[in-house]
Amino acid sequence: MNIVLFGSTGCGKSSIINMLLGHDAAPTSSGAVGCTFENSVYVTRMEEKEYRIYDTTGLDEGDAGTVVSKDALVKLYKLLRNLEDGITLLVYCMRGPRITEALQRNYIVFYDGFCQKKVPIVLAVTALEDQEPDMESWWTENKDAFQKYGIRQNISLGNFQLELGSYP
Repeated sequence: MNIVLFGSTGCGKSSIINMLLGHDAAPTSSGAVGCTFENSVYVTRMEEKEYRIYDTTGLDEGDAGTVVSKDALVKLYKLLRNLEDGITLLVYCMRGPRITEALQRNYIVFYDGFCQKKVPIVLAVTALEDQEPDMESWWTENKDAFQKYGIRQNISLGNFQLELGSYP
């Protein structure tokens, strides 16, 4: 099972991976530029299944960043195309609370373009710790905005139906 996390630099991809693994394996940084130079894979077992979780270089960092935006895009595209067992799930990480032009563009490029709407995708929204009254309320208040941007609100994984925002 191949799970690929992608998103802009600094949105929390590596932190999510560390949370899933239960320990700090993926490097993280609060620095001004990204710290993930290459796509990396982390293998874990959950409920008797093996998962390969891919941490990817950050998108939208610009020409002066750790990985130039164009190079990050090419690296991610090559990763998606070269996974022998295919892609089980795309996790699009975004830093809340705003929808940006880059968010919409990257969603279209990866979900619609590269994966031709054939790979399930979920949205992981980070940096909502100060949301009042709680983080879940942000999704309730904002989920309709994603549909206006053409970002689907529900995905289907075989017999399972997931509503974005309903999982902590």
